[in-house]
Amino acid sequence: MAIITWIDEYNVNIKVIDEQHQHLVNILNRISEVDIADEDKEKRQIRRVFAELADYMTYHFDTEEEILKAANYPYFQWHKQQHYELAKQLLELQISFSKGDSTVSVELLELLNHWLIDHILDSDKKYVPFLHSKSLF
Repeated sequence: MAIITWIDEYNVNIKVIDEQHQHLVNILNRISEVDIADEDKEKRQIRRVFAELADYMTYHFDTEEEILKAANYPYFQWHKQQHYELAKQLLELQISFSKGDSTVSVELLELLNHWLIDHILDSDKKYVPFLHSKSLF
């Protein structure tokens, strides 16, 4: 069962960004497929989700930041700082998980759900009119 179902409201209407956001949601939804009956398997699966999420999140942030920087987006540094803070939170959760904190998967879901709602629907949607005004997308 999906944790987050992608809806049109999440689209920023920039194809590459929307596709990457959808991929991040798909990675997040893999947590719901973790086999909790087998603790060792569960830990391996969560570790893989963390690794894939961290890698893809970095890729996505780099893509988004390249677009915003090239467009001379006036709030580029602020947006980049938000990415840094999220990446830092994810790293802290990874460290806690590696130390045996069993609440991490719930915290990860809360963090990413919060990020999806707040970051995509607020921060990301703020740059869209600017990019459109420059006829970039």
